Amino acid sequence: ARPPHSYSSLVKQALSEESSKRLSFRQICEFIEGNYEYYRKAPRSWKASLRNHLSRSFEFKNVGRGDGKSGCGRVWQLDD
Repeated sequence: ARPPHSYSSLVKQALSEESSKRLSFRQICEFIEGNYEYYRKAPRSWKASLRNHLSRSFEFKNVGRGDGKSGCGRVWQLDD
């Protein structure tokens, strides 16, 4: 059964586990799949729904990494 948590709640859980409080979209998805079996087995469309939620939500913002790490260069964090 689907966990009783909203996408916002799942993202906040993921961010709270990270010391920098910033994660890439991929890292957020890995956290969710690693902690909730439902999402490991669910069709991939949940990731598109999550990305859409992040993009439209005023709770989160997409910012530059600023840490010199390779990758797409963008991470998500809470919009304080």
